[in-house]
Amino acid sequence: MIAGACLLASHWAFAQLPQIILDGKGDEPAAMFVQALLERAYGNLGYQIEYRSMPLARSWVEANAGRLDGLRARIDEAAATYPNLVKVPFTLFEFKLLLVGDRRRCGACDLSQIESVATVRGLRAVSEELKDRLSAIELVELTTPEQVLTLLEGERVDAILLADPMLPPDFFGTNPHWIQHALVTYPDYHYLNKRYSPLAESLAQELMRLEELGEVALLRERYGMTRPQPEAEEWISVPSSITAVSGQWPAAQANSGVYKALFTDSVSVNTNYQNVSWKRAKDLFASGQADVLVGAYQFENADGLLSDLHIDYQTAITAFAKDNATLTLFETQPQSVSVCYVRGYDFDQLLTTQQKIIEAEDLSTCFELYETGFADVIIDYPKSLFADKGLQRMTVFEPQPLFVVFQNNDNGRALKASFDRGLREIVVSGRLSNYYSQQSDYDSAKLNVRREGE
Repeated sequence: MIAGACLLASHWAFAQLPQIILDGKGDEPAAMFVQALLERAYGNLGYQIEYRSMPLARSWVEANAGRLDGLRARIDEAAATYPNLVKVPFTLFEFKLLLVGDRRRCGACDLSQIESVATVRGLRAVSEELKDRLSAIELVELTTPEQVLTLLEGERVDAILLADPMLPPDFFGTNPHWIQHALVTYPDYHYLNKRYSPLAESLAQELMRLEELGEVALLRERYGMTRPQPEAEEWISVPSSITAVSGQWPAAQANSGVYKALFTDSVSVNTNYQNVSWKRAKDLFASGQADVLVGAYQFENADGLLSDLHIDYQTAITAFAKDNATLTLFETQPQSVSVCYVRGYDFDQLLTTQQKIIEAEDLSTCFELYETGFADVIIDYPKSLFADKGLQRMTVFEPQPLFVVFQNNDNGRALKASFDRGLREIVVSGRLSNYYSQQSDYDSAKLNVRREGE
């Protein structure tokens, strides 16, 4: 009886706490982190939070008018447009404004390459970034990130602009054709209506106290957030010399291949560039004996860091057989078919587990196995050799981007940033065509996609 009365009294006391009404509530990790942190800080100051869901653009107006008491997290430029808002001087987190597109449609997807972009109405970072470009780019503003993504997936716009927390988890891992370009990094702050100016000061002190106690760090860990970096912190320097490995394809050759030329010109680092079998290249990278792997599919990243920009688009991976009936069996009754491909290409990741897989040292061995009846299907890339033997073909995997992979460490992160920055500059400057002797190779790389009529 007494315990019940105490519980009721505690609930009544909580219900009587003064309320702070904020926009919300979000379910992505960044939003949940901010909500948990603010609820703890306000709770320690004797307040409870009530959330009211509304479109992003409307939330600005409501908070400035005082119908909302504040905004969970916004960029620093808010006060210039909404004078009734007061910033709580504590950086909650940092986000990147990402330009996202399909690399098959917009190449490197630089702002200079696109004509239309969609975003969420009220995302102030977009207004800041496009204020000098609005005459050249058609801007489509929608209510939710989901609507924006639908427009991108339906090819209704060239690209989209979103804060990285707005994208679904593993968005880029689900489709290798998506490309991201981080335009700028913004810190996010909590805002209150100016009638709460004294509370803003107290809240900032409480947030700093929670930071000193390590409670903010625990919340960051729980929700997968990183601590904002001081502005004065410098980038980790790129190592003075590195080892890069690639396959033995014509485009990858150290003496004349476009891959080496694009890579070394992009990073401007003394590079020991080696051409070995693709299996050997991946083994060297996986063991840490190579710093960079050049020309990998997304599924071949070996726990490394994929470049944002691709270095080429590989031709379709193709199945070859003596007749269409065998290819039909390969597709419909895979357990009845034996498949051969060159060791190191890991094409098994694209197939069902039911086929009998034979990994050969080279393509000629696959042909020997085929001609002696030990292999029914050969998987490789289209070559004149297959046509000469009169084989039928079927596409297994549509053309995919090839990436540069870096070790997942400080040096790798520095090299990745240097490569993406350098290659983007080559593309945007118009110098990319100088690296290709044939127009067809330039076009198939899909780094600078030409529009119809150009």
